[in-house]
Amino acid sequence: MRSRGATRGSRGFSRHEVFVQASFVAVALWTVALVLIWLPPGDRDRFGRVKGTDFAHFYTLGHATREGRDAPVNDAVALHERQTRLVPASAADLYRVTYPPQVALAFWPPAFLPYGLALVAWSVLSVSVYAVSVRLAWQRVRAAVPDGPLVFVVALGFAPFWNLVLHGQSTVFALVGFGAAAWALERNHRVLAGAALGFLWMKPSFAPLAVLAVAVQRDWRALLGLLASVAAQVTAAGWVFGPGVWREYAELMAGLDTSSIEPSPGQLHSLAALTGLLPDPYDVAFWGVVAGGTVWLLVRAVRAAVSPTVSLGLLVMATVLASPHLTVYDATVLALPALWIGGWLEAARPELARTFWRLMYWLAIAYLLPTAHLVGVQASVIILATAFWISCRAVARTSHQVTGSPHPLTAA
Repeated sequence: MRSRGATRGSRGFSRHEVFVQASFVAVALWTVALVLIWLPPGDRDRFGRVKGTDFAHFYTLGHATREGRDAPVNDAVALHERQTRLVPASAADLYRVTYPPQVALAFWPPAFLPYGLALVAWSVLSVSVYAVSVRLAWQRVRAAVPDGPLVFVVALGFAPFWNLVLHGQSTVFALVGFGAAAWALERNHRVLAGAALGFLWMKPSFAPLAVLAVAVQRDWRALLGLLASVAAQVTAAGWVFGPGVWREYAELMAGLDTSSIEPSPGQLHSLAALTGLLPDPYDVAFWGVVAGGTVWLLVRAVRAAVSPTVSLGLLVMATVLASPHLTVYDATVLALPALWIGGWLEAARPELARTFWRLMYWLAIAYLLPTAHLVGVQASVIILATAFWISCRAVARTSHQVTGSPHPLTAA
């Protein structure tokens, strides 16, 4: 069986042409990483940045965990002083405290290693989690998307993943959460699926829609697992750092100036990048409208429940779109819904599969190009929004055909 999506790319590119293009991109990206970033001696790359960039902050949090209750995990100034002692090359880099305290616990093991070795260990872990997540996602749709080598080179050359490894970021928590939830849902382990989704609180911007999706489906077992997972994280952080750590974190978030943590336009890949083109206060109001519309589409699709992994894939896409702050490396999670939804479309809606794969092709290209420097917004936002809309319509039509009940999207 040949997959139309895997065989044909955008503009009629053959499967071989797409394979060659993806291979070229993968080789180019990782050659740049090796020659300009990893091989230069010392803790700084050839661009003058500390190697691992954001990992310096996580490494510092890990060291704070070793000191337990005496460690100021919510004090940016104290953390920067500690960071400068641990990684002198990062002295010019000041990181805002935005992650909840339990994240520090996850970086406790790497903190026993020197910075360079800790970065290597975290990079290996990130690559391994990504590889396993993509492979499991592909295995679920292998009958519809049989071309494993093509999937491999596209995943390897996916620019968000490349950025994830180079930044030493923590998107692996979201990959574990979504990937483990898919594995559990396919085996009807509802409590375990909820517990996996609760793990998304390690990346706070990824968590709200997961809670909403579980609540909409009235899956009380999954909700129980989710709440238990969050409670375990709260308890663990309170036990290590003291119960006051959560009061401090709440006060910190309440007074946080979000403008101080916003990336450059070329690094922002959610609908907030689009609405941010408007002047205050219209940007916030319009973001509320488009984010609300995204959530509405997600709720409708989740209620249709055509497939657990399709619902989960739409949840991932909606989370990326509606996030008020989503940097390029966090878009790594989109590798999973691209396979889940693309494979489902091949079987259920083959007339839409070709369009979906074309959008995924151009989405991967868009993550390579800084279009925001030309038109003010990354093209990835518009492409992903279109793919999400098409996928929601396909779910609505399929659900309508199966149940015979009307669905608002079918008339849209």
